[in-house]
Amino acid sequence: MSRIIGMNSFMGVKLKPLEPKKTTTDEIDHREYQKQYNYNPFQDKCYSREKIRNHERFHLIQRFVAELEDKNVYATRRNISGTPFGNVEKVKNDKVYALKKMRQVSTSDDIPKSVLHEIYMLRKLRHANVIKLFSCCVSKCEKNYRTFYLRMKLGKCDLDQLMFTVEVQFYTNEIKILALSLLEGLAFIHSKGIMHCNISPSNIVVTNQGVLKIINFERACDYNENGPNKKKPKRFNNGYNAPELYLKDINYGPGIDMWGAGIIIMEMFVRQRLIMGEGSLEQLNNMARLFGKINTWVSIIRTILISKHFQVYPRCDELPEYESYKKYVYSSKYPLFCSFLTIWVPKKIYKLIESLLGEMTNLYPPHRLSASDALKCPWFNMSPPPEKNVLSLMGRIPVSMSATVKSS
Repeated sequence: MSRIIGMNSFMGVKLKPLEPKKTTTDEIDHREYQKQYNYNPFQDKCYSREKIRNHERFHLIQRFVAELEDKNVYATRRNISGTPFGNVEKVKNDKVYALKKMRQVSTSDDIPKSVLHEIYMLRKLRHANVIKLFSCCVSKCEKNYRTFYLRMKLGKCDLDQLMFTVEVQFYTNEIKILALSLLEGLAFIHSKGIMHCNISPSNIVVTNQGVLKIINFERACDYNENGPNKKKPKRFNNGYNAPELYLKDINYGPGIDMWGAGIIIMEMFVRQRLIMGEGSLEQLNNMARLFGKINTWVSIIRTILISKHFQVYPRCDELPEYESYKKYVYSSKYPLFCSFLTIWVPKKIYKLIESLLGEMTNLYPPHRLSASDALKCPWFNMSPPPEKNVLSLMGRIPVSMSATVKSS
């Protein structure tokens, strides 16, 4: 099997070497988080035990939150990461765990809605490729409020670290295992009527056993497979947002997860960030250069005579941000998607990968491949057959990465 080697430039722009993620050993106070991430830790609605018992969803986890563990029984080994979604610590009691510090707090015995929401999602989504939740812990502070923690399985490192660390080299079969695990996890999540809404390499970890786990379900939400999903678009500046989120389409569905997964699998082959940019405009232009510009049926009449490379997004001109998109995003006469894959994907599997990723990243959401259909790709059944883990890959991780262990 040949190794996949990363490139040092993209679209003619020399890429800067990635800097290691910075972590801090000091616990960040909630009020410091408020200044840093512009949120109020006390604004979340809190639920009493009685309200949890009578809630249409949360009553399913009332036993799980009946007795909260004391956070102080776990000895903190080190701080892993600090994000807008909470601090993550590596802790030890009888075993080593990840302890996620939730950003919302309570001034009484009630529990914040965001804490209950993530517990509900993780208890409902018990799967080999979804992070396992063990318990909810609480810590009382001197300032008379309670901080909540989720105790979960610890990941060795996240996919972001694996993919963009030059010293870590991937075999093609290891990419197949990671892609298969990601799609199996998403297929299960979507089968439960839930979409993750924030699929990115930093929200995917690999354990010491080499098993991929999807993490961070704070933004996850239900969706209606047979009807419209009128939800406020949730977009993150991470280069993995689907085009409908940029256009502020309120009827988005699990296709946003499939878009992110498609970009991730593509980046595992090329070992560089493809759409990441300084802001939405740069990301949209990178997307257009890679996949082509979003078109309406009317504009296709003008485009079809110039190039065969185009994708149709019917009625996209009715979306709130389409006029800005049309004005500031430049058209690419020859999108780089196919030629890009030709360089980095082995010839033996090129056609299969082109078809799989092309359908996963279709600009029109209803034409995007579902996770269950993506699993039917013949690539996953080709020899050598995929294993259940990437233990061999974890054995090649440099010692320097062991200091940035992560989970969520």
